[in-house]
Amino acid sequence: MWTRRASSIPNRHAVEFGFIRAQLAPSAPAASMHCAALPAGAQLEARVPSPGPVPAGFPTSTGKRCSPVLSKAKHVQNDNLRRKRVLRLVVIATALIFLSGVTMAETINFDHEPAGSLPAGWQAGVTGHGSPKWTIEKDDSAASPPNVLKQSGSGTFPWCIKTDTSIENGSVEVKFKPISGREDAAGGVVWRWKDRDNYYVARANALENNVSLYHTTNGRRNTIKYVSAPVSKNQWHTLKVDFEGTSVRVALDGTVYIEAVDDHIRGAGAVGVWTKADSVTAFDDFSYSSGTRR
Repeated sequence: MWTRRASSIPNRHAVEFGFIRAQLAPSAPAASMHCAALPAGAQLEARVPSPGPVPAGFPTSTGKRCSPVLSKAKHVQNDNLRRKRVLRLVVIATALIFLSGVTMAETINFDHEPAGSLPAGWQAGVTGHGSPKWTIEKDDSAASPPNVLKQSGSGTFPWCIKTDTSIENGSVEVKFKPISGREDAAGGVVWRWKDRDNYYVARANALENNVSLYHTTNGRRNTIKYVSAPVSKNQWHTLKVDFEGTSVRVALDGTVYIEAVDDHIRGAGAVGVWTKADSVTAFDDFSYSSGTRR
């Protein structure tokens, strides 16, 4: 036991000190010692079988309070508390994502696909008739080099969809570059794709300088709305569609051009890209999300 003796001051100032046991969890050892300032002139005396150094955490001979020294157990306890806080934040963030119902998919840039082939997990075809040609090609001007998905054939309405998607509410987005086309020079996205003859499509046309929204039902394309918008050939543009229930919003290069309500095609379906007629168009950075936004 350690005792403080004040031999040179009146008896009323003589104070005796002892250890203050740290109140930790039952499984943790005592982690710290506390001390108070000594009156001037006070000295320490060790009442132990053999003298030793003053324990850490006790007043020094100067009479100043010393800083508590945390033991290894205290550091471990603090680390555990930090880990618990981080885990709690992760759980909360995960719960918020789950409750919001939104699941983001990674952007597909086609850069790891072999040139000259259709990307794995995609299906190409045409609504109507024709011979579309969808292939991975190298393009130094790509939005994210080196590869793009390119349509270089022709058909009534060529499309290419990601087969493992099934989305009712969410968004679809792509970067596209209209390269050429005498009848049309367009790039578009499809969603709620049921089959070759039933789906929604939004497209931007460089020959007409407009953005259009359609529903394709039983193989027939039907106009919902179209508006004028600047679309340049051989330049990259970003087309994005948000859809939920019967509401649709179409944006080109960050500007919303169409907001509409339509109920022709309900339920989940695939997402993908689309062109028209003899459009030669490159696509890159295809992305989508699923879920209801609250």
